[in-house]
Amino acid sequence: MIVTTLWLFLVLLLLGVPIVISLGIPSLLPSLMDEGFAGNALYIMRSLVGGIDSTPIIAIPLFMLSGDLMAKGGISKRLFDIFAVLIGKKTAGIPCAVIVTCLFYGAISGSGPATAAAVGSMCIPLMLELGYDKKFTAALVAAAGGLGVIIPPSIPFVVFGVSTGVSIGALFVAGVIPGILIALALMINAYIYCRRNGEDKSLIADNHNSLKKRGVFRVFRDGFWALLSPVIILGGLRWCCYPYRSCLCVGLLCPVCQFIYIQIDEGFRSHYVYEKFCAFLCPHYLSVGICYGIQPYHHAA
Repeated sequence: MIVTTLWLFLVLLLLGVPIVISLGIPSLLPSLMDEGFAGNALYIMRSLVGGIDSTPIIAIPLFMLSGDLMAKGGISKRLFDIFAVLIGKKTAGIPCAVIVTCLFYGAISGSGPATAAAVGSMCIPLMLELGYDKKFTAALVAAAGGLGVIIPPSIPFVVFGVSTGVSIGALFVAGVIPGILIALALMINAYIYCRRNGEDKSLIADNHNSLKKRGVFRVFRDGFWALLSPVIILGGLRWCCYPYRSCLCVGLLCPVCQFIYIQIDEGFRSHYVYEKFCAFLCPHYLSVGICYGIQPYHHAA
């Protein structure tokens, strides 16, 4: 029975069936083949409902929603512009701005790959235009994207805490200082690299002047909500303003406000984004809870 169930799961994965369905069908197989099996259909349905009803697991869909809002709203670009205006003209200013952008973006999205993809798709072409080496640029974004896993709140922290019973709030607090130290180490490495290999100061100055022409106040205004989100999340956890289970709901308000502001500023031309949320993203958010709900069923089996 175990071998048959495992093979069915692998076959469904190879056929490209979504993971949630690939987990669900093999879970039903034992009860269909043996009526006396303890994990009947009623037990499975209770497990699925219990999985969706798990408060910590709700944090994962909120992470995904926050990351999608930031990607659709171009928030990573607005975050980068803020730091580029502040430190862009200094030695290694642009690489350091990329690292700090990953730090803030990771504190909202909670995912290393999502951070590297969102920030890299915007920063890598810009850094190449400014004369930075391709290998250095790719390595910088790949390393800085890993900050999304360390800086709280983090999807791996939530999964680890739920699976092992470790306090998720304690994991969040424990990730702050290591994340900042890693970011500082990356900045020092970038500074040493730029001092040794040099930078194209004329191109960097032109880019910095183009940002200043927009106005420093406008640059900060455009990225205000995205900049405020990590402060609200980490500050609330530090001073116990709300429990860790609520920090994602609170932190999600900033990307939502930023997204609404961008849409108002653009005349709500990107109405297809809302259709995508309703028709595609919501079922995937629910599938996270369903996959978690199947877990106790397998333990019982």
